Amino acid sequence: FGKRTEVFNGIDATFSYKYGKGGLLQGGLGVGRTETASCFVIDSPQAARDGYCHITPPWSANTQLKLAAVYPLPGQFQLAANYQNMPGFARAAQMLATNADIAPSLGRNLAAGAAGTALVDILPANTLFEKRFNQVDLRLTKIFRIQQRGRLQARIDIYNITNSNSVLSSVTRIGAQWLRPTNVLGARTIKLGAQVDW
Repeated sequence: FGKRTEVFNGIDATFSYKYGKGGLLQGGLGVGRTETASCFVIDSPQAARDGYCHITPPWSANTQLKLAAVYPLPGQFQLAANYQNMPGFARAAQMLATNADIAPSLGRNLAAGAAGTALVDILPANTLFEKRFNQVDLRLTKIFRIQQRGRLQARIDIYNITNSNSVLSSVTRIGAQWLRPTNVLGARTIKLGAQVDW
């Protein structure tokens, strides 16, 4: 028996700077990690192993950098950009163990019986990570004045301008498909839009 803990340590720093006629530069850096301890829970032998019940991820696991800039151009044009540097997801590895694999060390059959199976983590959580990824988005806006108070903003948005295909999640079951991507960063996308203000 003992105490379960979950402790977050971190810091967020942001800045914002206006310049020229409508220019803006802002961003932030977030660094932190959550340390968890649940070793007092003894209902699962594999979960009580060293490194599985007391987890201290590296600081880089949650470090994020984000920047945004707006730059006015001649002719009522405006260019905006967003940049993100994000951590890769934590990899996982699970093995499907049969009752025959587990019963000798457990001293009995699984609760599901002799035909039962269990997923066993064979990689401690938050120890291996996919590589960090970058994303850059751009927006070009053209402003049209409508009479005295109205305004039309025509814009072109380009998401993921570098067409990065960073992996966001993958198969966790050990086997031929292990680490096969199940979700990747969306492909470069161009979007046309307009906004009318009165």
